[in-house]
Amino acid sequence: MNTSTIFFIPARAGSKGIPGKNLVHLNNRPLIEYTFEIIKKLSNHAYPFVSTDCTEVLSLASTFGFDTEYKRPSSLAQDDSSIIDVVLHGIEWLKNSNKAKPATVVLFQPTSPLRTVDQVSEALQIFDAKKLESLVSVHEMREHPYECSLGKDDDWSFVKEPSVNVVRRQDYSEKFYYIDGSIYMASVDFLLKNKSFLKAGETYLFETESRFNIDIDEPEDLVVAEALMKFRNNL
Repeated sequence: MNTSTIFFIPARAGSKGIPGKNLVHLNNRPLIEYTFEIIKKLSNHAYPFVSTDCTEVLSLASTFGFDTEYKRPSSLAQDDSSIIDVVLHGIEWLKNSNKAKPATVVLFQPTSPLRTVDQVSEALQIFDAKKLESLVSVHEMREHPYECSLGKDDDWSFVKEPSVNVVRRQDYSEKFYYIDGSIYMASVDFLLKNKSFLKAGETYLFETESRFNIDIDEPEDLVVAEALMKFRNNL
């Protein structure tokens, strides 16, 4: 196991959109279990670290063989708690307890259950090969900015306008990407300096398949995710 890289899973108990979101069932399985499975398959690449204040999440994590000694303090498990503060607290705990010596953090949000082992493996390879300091997963936007408006009623403008008049989407000259939340990677030095996993002009954008990425935030997202899973499994 590589203990200089940590797979960081943030999973606090509270959630407004979906109560108990990390443990809500998706295709008859707890949502967070999909993330645990990916990490278990890639555990030789990094040290799995679960940051939670939820005993049920810790219990499930233990069945995957993950260390469950750490429990996130309640002060960092609030609605307004910063994910960077959460990550840095976990890193400090790992160092002080001699569990790991983190140099790189890979953040896996449990709300992105459709990421794949191949995607994460490729992202890790790119991060190492290019000697990157920061990487995030993105997908090409379906709602193209040429077709998106800013404002309302009759007081509005397009978010982005092409330099020449185009009608067909296939003729659009620019591509735009959405940070989909499924994979974040950064060196600890980058996190300490920027207090973020990404910085414009410095973070590498790792493109994934747009049709299979979703960030679970509202109940209807679970329905969409389940449909996408079934569709992908039938390909």
